Amino acid sequence: MATVVSLQACLLRFTIVFGCAALMLSAAWEANVAALSLPQRKLGVREIVLATVEAWNSHRLDALREFFDEQVTLERPGLEKPLRGRDAYFAFDSDYLAAFPDATIEVRSIVVERDLAVHEFIMRGHQRGVFRGAPPTGKQIAIPVVEVLRFKNNRIAEVRRYLDPSLYDRQLK
Repeated sequence: MATVVSLQACLLRFTIVFGCAALMLSAAWEANVAALSLPQRKLGVREIVLATVEAWNSHRLDALREFFDEQVTLERPGLEKPLRGRDAYFAFDSDYLAAFPDATIEVRSIVVERDLAVHEFIMRGHQRGVFRGAPPTGKQIAIPVVEVLRFKNNRIAEVRRYLDPSLYDRQLK
């Protein structure tokens, strides 16, 4: 009987020690995976689009930058010429978030084909800062947007954004 109790106690200690070690290894593994850069994680195109939405909605532009190629281009109505380069792209986004500090994206659909994604969403926010030279109105916008994203080396290399810029004027009056 003493041998059975001793064996059970030993087995219980092993289970506790092994279980704790497994939990610590699991937590360390998850932390290391999260710390890996985007190319090391090899996320799929759809996962990258969803991660950019999450980063945008939490206004973490530093995290969002990771998903974009250094030479990314942005084309959209209202721009005289395409924006070129990650710094120019994020200066544009920073200005937008200064005007609409509560801006969020509500995803409607995402379609992926090889290195392209089409992303349909509603951009929402309240104008609390200067936007295109106009003072804050406090009014809310809801702008439908479609983006065509082209990927290169697991990063967004080209953004073609389609929206009606006149909706801003109509909704902010």
